[in-house]
Amino acid sequence: MLRIVLGLLYAVGALVHGYFALVTPDLYLVFADMALVTTYRELWLAVVVPNLGVLLPAVILLEAGIAVAILWRGRTVTVANLVGGCFQLGLVLSGPWGVINLGLAAVHFYLARLEFPRPAIPLNTRI
Repeated sequence: MLRIVLGLLYAVGALVHGYFALVTPDLYLVFADMALVTTYRELWLAVVVPNLGVLLPAVILLEAGIAVAILWRGRTVTVANLVGGCFQLGLVLSGPWGVINLGLAAVHFYLARLEFPRPAIPLNTRI
């Protein structure tokens, strides 16, 4: 069940970033104002903002990829959890929601230690 929730979380994240990219891309300019440390804010403004045209689609693809991979099976799930955990750790200092990102990273790293021999959603079920 936890894998399904995480998968949905990342799928929604990819859709939300896609929506923001199309409707309000300027939102990413003010995102830096919420950073918890000055260095994070400066890096965001110097690296992310000038490269939004490349980085935003990359984040959308990353989140969509994590959503699918975390629901799959075997090592794919392990890799998805490791990538998702690192992604969440990278967001810890981005704003006041950093505690949530830290919690999500912990969940990812916990799940990365487990084995998942079957997909989270069975694909061979007959209706």
